Amino acid sequence: MERKNILLSDNSDKLRLLGRAQVLPSGIACDHSGTGIELCLDACGEVFLTVYSTVEKEGSDFIYFTLYVDGERLPERLSAPIGESVIRLADFSDKGKRKIRIVKQSESNYNLCELRSISLCGELCEAPARRDKLIEYIGDSLSCGMGVLGKKGVEFPQSSRWEDVTQGYTYMSAEALSADYLIISESGIGLAGSWYDPLLDFYSAFSYKRDKNKKYDFSQIPDLIVINLGTNDFYLNCDLGICKTEEVEDKVKELVLFVRRAYNKDIPILWLSRFMLIGSRYVEAIDRAIADLGGEDAKIYRLDLTTCAGGAHGHPDIEGHKLACAQTVDFILKNNLLK
Repeated sequence: MERKNILLSDNSDKLRLLGRAQVLPSGIACDHSGTGIELCLDACGEVFLTVYSTVEKEGSDFIYFTLYVDGERLPERLSAPIGESVIRLADFSDKGKRKIRIVKQSESNYNLCELRSISLCGELCEAPARRDKLIEYIGDSLSCGMGVLGKKGVEFPQSSRWEDVTQGYTYMSAEALSADYLIISESGIGLAGSWYDPLLDFYSAFSYKRDKNKKYDFSQIPDLIVINLGTNDFYLNCDLGICKTEEVEDKVKELVLFVRRAYNKDIPILWLSRFMLIGSRYVEAIDRAIADLGGEDAKIYRLDLTTCAGGAHGHPDIEGHKLACAQTVDFILKNNLLK
C-alpha cells in the first residue's frame, strides 16, 4: 500500500481540534495546555507525525505529548526536540479503522507547537464527533499540571519536563464528565498581578505567546467555566509586596464580568481555591467578590480543594490532582452545573 504524507492544515475538516487549538496555513497550532487533535484513520503499518515546536522558556528543550489509541492511553509520554521532528505514533500489523488522540502536555509558557502532517499507509476518515458538553478552565500552574511529575523536595528549574496536564485535575475532570474542554492557563499568572503576562490579555488572545494581537473569537460557548486563580497574587505579595487583597477582590469581579460579556451568556462559574498554599485573606477576598456579584443566585459557586504540595516546586502531585478531580466532579454533579 502506498504511503501518503497528509498535510493536517489542508485536512482540518477531518480532525477534532482539542482545546484552544487553531488551524494555521502551516499546521495545527497547539500552544495551550491540553491542545491537540483527534482523528480516525483506516491504515496499516507505521504512522508518523511531523511536529514543529519552539522553546519559550529556558530548560524546555523537549515538547511532550500523551497519545491515545482507540481510547487507551499509552503509558509512555511521547517527546520531540525543539524544531521540526518526526514522531512515530503507532505500528498497526493489520489494516483497520482506529481513533488516535494526540494531546500536548505542556503550556504555552514553555513551548509553542504545530502539528504539521501525518504519514501513513491508508486514509483519514470522517472526524470524530464533538462531545455534548464543554468546560472551560481558567487558571495558573495548578491548572496546567505543573509539578505533577516531580517529587516534593527535589527542586529543578520549572520546565515542560515536570508538567503533564493530562494527569492534572482539569483534563481528568473533563474526561470524567465526558466533556470537551478549553484550558486557558499559565504558570505565574494572577488576578491583580502576574509573574509574566497580564491575565485578561492572555485570556482574550487566541494564543498570547504566539500572537498578542490575534483575539480569540469566543465562538465555542462552554456549558461551565471553572476558575482557579489567586495563588500567584498571594505569592507575589509575599515575595514582592504587591497584589493586595482589595485589588484581588476587584479583579475577581472584572474577570467574571469580562467572561460573561465575551460569551454574552450567564454561564455557570465554579471558582476553586486552596489547592496550593494561599493566605486566607485572599480566599476571603474572592468570597467577598463572589458574594457581591450575587453568589449562587447568579450561578457563581465556590469550592475549596484539599491543599497538596507533594509534587515539584511545592505543587500538587498526581495523587493530589486525582483527589482534586474527584472533589471537582462531585461538586459539579451534586449541584447539576452541567445541565
